[in-house]
Amino acid sequence: MAKISIVIPVYNVAPYLRECLDSVLAQTFASWEAICVDDGSTDGSGAILDEYAARDIRLHVIHQANAGVSAARNRGMREATGDYIWCVDADDEIERESLRLLLEVIANGDNPDVICFGSHAERSDSPLNAEPVKFNMNEVVQSREALRRWGGRLWAWNGLFRRTLTDGLMFKNYLNGE
Repeated sequence: MAKISIVIPVYNVAPYLRECLDSVLAQTFASWEAICVDDGSTDGSGAILDEYAARDIRLHVIHQANAGVSAARNRGMREATGDYIWCVDADDEIERESLRLLLEVIANGDNPDVICFGSHAERSDSPLNAEPVKFNMNEVVQSREALRRWGGRLWAWNGLFRRTLTDGLMFKNYLNGE
């Protein structure tokens, strides 16, 4: 069974961080690690991360000087050891069945490189509001139709990426997004 690395960049999100970490710890699928990169928080977020890491060895905390969300995400991706990487924002919560469902897509699929999935703003019975679309990178490189049929929106937080695809890739800081 595949292992998932959850990369969580953290910067001054203390009011939301516990909910995010609790949602990760509540996952029904246990083969995961979370790489939490404290990007120079000044609001106590780093202490919250250390508290949670002391409770569960699957949580790994890295403290670094503030360099921006892209640098934090890049650091987490470099430290990841799982077969797949999922970038989760520190002010988000993930449904407790999310990892299990994503691993089912992998197990029932054709060894996908990327799995894109939807999100929702309100709680529901399904962690994924849209049928996941899975594809291999050669399909994406050869044809943008793979992204178009899904809706053309591939973000860091709504895709599960094979870790070997991320080797050498870096997020860059932009004014709006990455």
